[in-house]
This record gives sequence, structure tokens and C-alpha cells, in this order.
Amino acid sequence: MPSLRRAGLALCLVALLALPAGASLELPVRRFVLPNGLTVLFLPRPQAPVFTGYLLARVGSVNEWPGITGGSHFLEHMMFKGTRRFGTLDHEAEKPVLDRIDRLASEMRREQALLRTAYGQGNPQRVATLRSQIADLEKGLKRLAVSDELWGIYQRHGGTSLNASTGWDSTQYYVQLPVNRFRLWALLESDRLTSPVFREFYSERDVVREERRLRTETSPMGMLFEQFMATLHDGSPYGNPVVGWPSDLETISREYLLAYFGHYYAPSNLVAVVIGDLDEAEVRQGMAETFGRIPRRPDPRPVFTRDIPPVGERRVEVVHPARPQVLIGYPGPAPGHPDQYALQVLSGILSMGRTSRLHLNLVQTGLAQEASADVYMRALDNLFVGHVVPQAPHAPARVEAAFEAEIRRLAEAPPEAWEMEKVRKNLEADFVRSLDFPLGLAGALARAEAFRGTWRNFDERARYLAVTGTDVQRVAREYLTRERRTVATLVQKESTP
Repeated sequence: MPSLRRAGLALCLVALLALPAGASLELPVRRFVLPNGLTVLFLPRPQAPVFTGYLLARVGSVNEWPGITGGSHFLEHMMFKGTRRFGTLDHEAEKPVLDRIDRLASEMRREQALLRTAYGQGNPQRVATLRSQIADLEKGLKRLAVSDELWGIYQRHGGTSLNASTGWDSTQYYVQLPVNRFRLWALLESDRLTSPVFREFYSERDVVREERRLRTETSPMGMLFEQFMATLHDGSPYGNPVVGWPSDLETISREYLLAYFGHYYAPSNLVAVVIGDLDEAEVRQGMAETFGRIPRRPDPRPVFTRDIPPVGERRVEVVHPARPQVLIGYPGPAPGHPDQYALQVLSGILSMGRTSRLHLNLVQTGLAQEASADVYMRALDNLFVGHVVPQAPHAPARVEAAFEAEIRRLAEAPPEAWEMEKVRKNLEADFVRSLDFPLGLAGALARAEAFRGTWRNFDERARYLAVTGTDVQRVAREYLTRERRTVATLVQKESTP
């Protein structure tokens, strides 16, 4: 069996599962920090002549404030619109037009502000005229644009898995390429971090607005989840949807988002991961000559706003012509606290597999179509969340009571030994499977480095194995109480004849 300490890093399932219980996976990761503050993690993996490039920015919806909600996700879209070097036939020709658009947008924003009340100060026709002028100018700039040039360059050079995503805490960009294209990746990624040009901003803003409509406003579960999170969080920006609030998406400006980018995409707020058949010296030199040229900027201000401790149960209803369902949430302990892992084991006992308690006692009995529990582990807090879809003719209150009864059972008596063993093995298997592909491993290393103090904390299996049945019983009693919970119910609206 190949050793996990070899530079080759034979990341196969058999080798990982053969580790003794509680043993941490050791990887030959090389970590270095560029003078501008950007952290680089390099992991040699010579199984194939390819590499994975992964870039994580520590900015997500938790970093947003009123007026900029949805900005992190919108920024992800804009980062594919090119730079002063790429995505355009002539940036010097397009720049004055972009400046003109910015001036019109600023004027439109002032007019929109006057329309917030019904006292007649604003002019909706003026807003419509300005919006039309901006659309015409952006349409005219298409003659200078090279659409999707970044994607095209990567594809022509053998790139695969090119994508990006935005969440509560971070935004990540990734691609896989042949190893002889490492310098190309470093050049392209460092360039869009240095000189992005947010082309087609206002037309793309409409695309993002439509994405929100499809994801939330026409989706029963999307509507319910949005109201659930907004009700549960009474101070923390985690209550803002990742895709943003509609009023912000309709008024955010290009200048405003560029300033947001400048603040949060500081090199010290970035983690780059490179995994592949490359030489360490080559990676160090290549990163220094490309990413190292990004100017150092001040560290972004951390998020300090937290929710106040729960003082009673909170409830919200969403009325919609769709099948009823219920979300039940409880604030968890601080990230990294041992109770975080006990709650994760508890959620597995409730909903992991066909022998789980929720499946046996809610689904198989015909009370619910679906029933699950999970722990959302985020950078600044944790949440324990249950989701139940009642089976007709049972009402939401009936399945909510059944879910609560399963929580109380665990609070009154610890789980059986076989339940604990099943969950431990499944959690370990899930961890192993998540690392079976370089992109999964790169993401795990980046998140650990960004939010858990060091990349070495990417393997937390020992913390799960340390959880006892008594721990599960204790956290059920301490965290999953009625006065700490938030309940969101989708109430089926009767259709009008």
C-alpha cells in the first residue's frame, strides 16, 4: 500500500480508510506567504501531468451591509468580465464610456433615493430614461468586448472544471490545467485580481436579479429558507441572503462594487492552493512573479456583529400555494468548540441513513415525506437545523411535534452504541470521499487555512471520534431547547377558483 507521506500523495480511499482510528492524515503541504500577505499552499501530486489551481477570498454574505447585500455573489460574476488586458479590444477606448455610465448611474441612484417615499420628490420617468441610456451605452461597448475571453483561453489550453462559487463566508475560483500551463493560470488569475474591469455591469445586474427570482422568489423552499434565516438572525449579517435583497440588487453601482472588491480582495485576505505534478521552486517563483506583484492593501475589517442570545422561541410563516414544510433551527456553540462535533454526531443519529431515528419514526410511519437534521458550520457561528416535509393529511404542527419528540428522547437518554458507531464510520467515509478529487482536497485545505487557523485542521476526524453518547445527550439538553429555537413554516395557500 503506498505511503501517505510520499511526495506522490497516493490519495486513494483504501489508504485513507486504513489509518488507525483517530490518526490524522499527514500531507506534505508546503506553505509560504508572499510579501504582500497572500498565503500559498502547495501540495505535490505527480500521479498525472495536471494541476489544480484554487483561490479562496475570505468574503461572503457575512461581510455585507445594507446597500451591498448580494455584492459578494455579484462580484463573483464580475470577475469573469475581463481586465484591462483581457476581455477587450481596446480598453482606452472603452474607459471614457464606462466613466460616462458611472456618472449616469450615480444620477440614477440619487433619483431612486428620492423615490423611497410617496411624497413626490422623485421622478420615475427620469429613472427609466437614465436606465435606458445606460443600457444603450453598454450595448454600444459590445463592439469592443471579447466575450468570455478568460473561459476561452483556459479551454484552448486544456482547462477543465473552471468555475466559482460564493457562500456565507467565502468566494472561491478554481480550474484544472496541464502542468505546463501553471504560469498561464498564475498570470490570468493575478491579472483579474490586479486590474478587473466590470464590463456589462448593469446588464449583468439584471442577470443576478433574475437568478435571485428563480432561486428564491419562485421557489417555495427558497422563500421559506430566506425568511427562516432572517428571523433566526437578529443582528448578524448571516441573516442576509447570499444572493442579496432585491432593493440592493436594483440600486448597487459599479463604483460601489469596485470599492468593495478593493477592500475585500486584499492579498492578505486570499488563500491560493496549488496541487499537482509541479516543482516547489517553480511554484514559489511563479507565484512571486505574478501574484506577488499585486499591491499590498490594508487588511479588511473583521465582522464583529453577532446575534443576541435567544430569549424565547421565534416563529415565522410563509404563505404559498405549495406543499407545507417546516424548518427548525437552534444556535450552536462557537466554531471549533467540542460541542460542535457532538451536535454533528447528534444530527447523524437523527437523519443519517435508513436506520436513523427520523427516517424510522417519521418517514416510515407515514408522518413525513422527508425529515433531516444537519449542522451548518460557518466561520463565525454554528447552526443546528431540522427540515421536515409532512405527508398528507398530517399538518406541519404534527410533524414539528414529532421532530421535537426525537430531540427530547436524545436529551433523556444517550444513543445506543451501534448508532454512535454507525455515525462515526459514515462521517469518516464522507471525509475520505470529499478528498478523493483534487478540487475537494484543495477546498478543504483552503477553508482550514482561512478559517481554522492552519491548513492542518482540515482533518477533524479525531474530534468526531472523541464524542461520546453522554456528550450527545448533554448537547441535546443544552442547545436544542424550546426557548432557543426558531421555527419557519410554509403554510399552503388555498388556490382561488
